[in-house]
Amino acid sequence: MAKLPCPQCGNPDVIGTFCESCLRERSPLVSQVREVKLTFCSRSGEVKIANAWERLKPEEAIRRVVKRALVYAPEAKIERFDVGDAVLPELLNKPGMRRRIEVQVIVRGRAEDGLPSDYDEEYGIPIIIETTISPKHAKAGSQYFEAIIQTRNEREAQREALRVSAARRDAMINKEEPIKRGKGGTDYYLADKKTASIIAQALHERFGGILKHSSTLFSRDKQTGKDLYRDTFLVEYPDFDVGDILTDDKLAFRVGNLGKIIMFENLTTGKKKGATYEPGKFTKMERRETTVSQVEPTLAVIDPDTFQQVAVQNTKTQDLSPGGKVTVVKLGELIWVVP
Repeated sequence: MAKLPCPQCGNPDVIGTFCESCLRERSPLVSQVREVKLTFCSRSGEVKIANAWERLKPEEAIRRVVKRALVYAPEAKIERFDVGDAVLPELLNKPGMRRRIEVQVIVRGRAEDGLPSDYDEEYGIPIIIETTISPKHAKAGSQYFEAIIQTRNEREAQREALRVSAARRDAMINKEEPIKRGKGGTDYYLADKKTASIIAQALHERFGGILKHSSTLFSRDKQTGKDLYRDTFLVEYPDFDVGDILTDDKLAFRVGNLGKIIMFENLTTGKKKGATYEPGKFTKMERRETTVSQVEPTLAVIDPDTFQQVAVQNTKTQDLSPGGKVTVVKLGELIWVVP
C-alpha cells in the first residue's frame, strides 16, 4: 500500500504520517522558554541563584540558569551557548544596574523517536541581570559581627594564614583588636559565624593547639522571634614552632611538624612520635654554639659553660669532625647536638 504524502507540506518522503521536517516543526526540542533572573553582588562578585549566594563566574552562572529556563524533550540537551559581551565585567561592579540580555543556545537531540538522527535547534534565552550588594557584604566595614576568633600565642605565619583563609572564603573581618596581655594574640570580629567556624577549625587542623567554642545570646529576631547568638572561637596555638628544641625536664625533643597531632623527634634515640598539644608540658631550650672535641669512640663537645669535654646524648648525629662548630642544647649536665 502506497504511503500518503505529508499532509502538511506534501512531501512524499514521510515517517509515519509526516515528513521529517514537519515532525521537527510540530515537536520542537524546547517546549517552553522562561525568563530568568541573575543577581550579582557588586562588591564580591557573588551571584544569587534561587535563594543562595554563590561565587561563580558570570558565564557559569548564566549556564546554570539557562538550564532552568528551558523545558525540553527528554533526549535533548544543551550543546553550547553564546554569551558574547552581553555581561561586561565593569557593569557588574555598579550596584543598582538592571539589564535584559539574550543568550543564544544550541539544543541538540530528538523530540520524536521515529526521527533518524539528532539535530540542532537554536533559541534565544531572555535573562534579567541585576546588581546589588549581598546582605553579607553590606555589613563590611561596619561594627556588625556574629563571631569572634580569639587567637593566642599567635605568630606572623598564623596571622597571615587566618587572613588568607578569610579572603579565600570572602569573609568579612570588620575589626582586629591586638591583645597584649597574657599569651598575646588578636581578636578578629567577623560578620558571619558559619565562616568563622570553618576558619577556626582550619587553623586548628593546620597549627594544632587548643580550640574552644562558646555562644552568647545578644538579641532576638523581631520577625521570627528566634534568639540570636554570637559565637566565640578561642584558638590557642602551641607556644613553639617547627624546628624548636623542647624538653620535659628529662629528655630533649625536636618539633617536626604542627597540626592536631604534633610530631616530636627524640634527640637521644632519633625516634619520632605524634602527640596532641599539652600546655606547659614542654619548655623551649636555648641553642648554644660550641666546638666538637672528638668523634671517636664517642662524639664529644666542649661544654659552653664549664669548657670541659662532654659526651653528647645523641645516638644518631650528622657527620662531624674535631674542631668543627656545632649547635647544642643543655639540660643540667646533659648535652645534645641539634640536627
